[in-house]
Amino acid sequence: MIWGWPCWKRPIDRSEIYICDEFFMTGTAAQITVVVKVDHRPVGKGTMGPVTNSLSTLFDDVVHGKNSKYAHWNVPV
Repeated sequence: MIWGWPCWKRPIDRSEIYICDEFFMTGTAAQITVVVKVDHRPVGKGTMGPVTNSLSTLFDDVVHGKNSKYAHWNVPV
């Protein structure tokens, strides 16, 4: 579990992306980026879903110092 959401790492087949409810990518430069289409096919409803929205909000709060629980992760530059 990560922040209350079940999470696991495994290889996936492209067909799973076509039928998923939501899809996001993350990385150093990408932060948390919602994916609304894959191969011109909409992902879920074609908008940010509740899991991605929750994680994106939490991420923004943490990196902007608005979440005291993770304040020790921030280093002033």
